[in-house]
Amino acid sequence: MISIGIDPGQTGAIGIIRSDGSYDVYDMPIYEIKKEVRSKRSITPKKTTQVKKFIDRKKLLELLKILVNYDKPSPYKCLCYIERQGVRPDQSANSGFNTGKQYGEILMALDALGVSFEEISAQEWQKHFSIGKDTKGDSCRKAENLFPKLVLRGPRGRTYDGRSDAILITLYGKRKNGGE
Repeated sequence: MISIGIDPGQTGAIGIIRSDGSYDVYDMPIYEIKKEVRSKRSITPKKTTQVKKFIDRKKLLELLKILVNYDKPSPYKCLCYIERQGVRPDQSANSGFNTGKQYGEILMALDALGVSFEEISAQEWQKHFSIGKDTKGDSCRKAENLFPKLVLRGPRGRTYDGRSDAILITLYGKRKNGGE
């Protein structure tokens, strides 16, 4: 069985564990829109560049097609596990809307490809791996131990938490359904 795990969002990623035991992780496909804005609160207005990031829906769909062998008849069943999203109390209305929009785009891509998916809460998979309060650091260390071939840190040691979360979500879902 092919297991796919998705950590949604702009810094998220997509993890895959194939039936032969091989694994990979892919960054969420993103595109940016840059816009020059003038600050209104200054006596002398300054121009700054504002960058907005969005999930690239076409590239996401193409990536998922490849991962689930959409164009080829496959003897392997594919199941996707996605981290359930919700609005946090400290989140602005605009931020909450964007989170929901991106989450819906990912679910729509899975539906369009006919991929079965299961929503998993962050607390559920993090508890399974005994991840503490330092969720980014703990998940990266755990993923590095379980998947030593993956690149989960940048050149200066910064964690790519979307990658580590995605592969751990994948492994959690696989274990939950008796895959390991």
